[in-house]
Amino acid sequence: MKKLNKKGFTLIELLAVIIILGVLLLIAVPAVNKYIQQSRIKTYKTQLSKFVDAVTIEVNGYDNDDYSFSSEQYLVVPFVCIDLERGSNTKSPFSAYEPKKSYVVVTRDANGFNYQVAALDNTGFGTELVDADKAEVSSIGASASMPAISTTSGLSITIPGATGTAKVVSCDALK
Repeated sequence: MKKLNKKGFTLIELLAVIIILGVLLLIAVPAVNKYIQQSRIKTYKTQLSKFVDAVTIEVNGYDNDDYSFSSEQYLVVPFVCIDLERGSNTKSPFSAYEPKKSYVVVTRDANGFNYQVAALDNTGFGTELVDADKAEVSSIGASASMPAISTTSGLSITIPGATGTAKVVSCDALK
């Protein structure tokens, strides 16, 4: 009797391996996606603080008339008008910012300057207008009820709770 030389795997063995790999993928892919989502949200929050830091430097600078405002005004600086040292001023970690709904608001009181930030991107992620150090990024929806910068007759915006008139920093990217 001749001895058969069996090389390779049977169909059952191959199917078992494929099923095991499929189960592993079903477990691993959602966990990886969740990790990626959390990482993007952390990056988004870091980017928001970079916008506030850049505006803080400009407001405290003495040679920039664009960022000076009277006590009867509050300053609104759109993201597209902010020059960042690193990173993009037009894209969030999810998609492009809505130029008229992504800005830093600077108000002044007896204690100094106060900074608020509002951001919205094309996928609906962002934060409604809150104090800069309390910004929580989440899916707020593309139709979030946040004030938008109007460009119809000059640049204007009304921020709820802010006293005075808005001075909106202008740049070519906003027009």
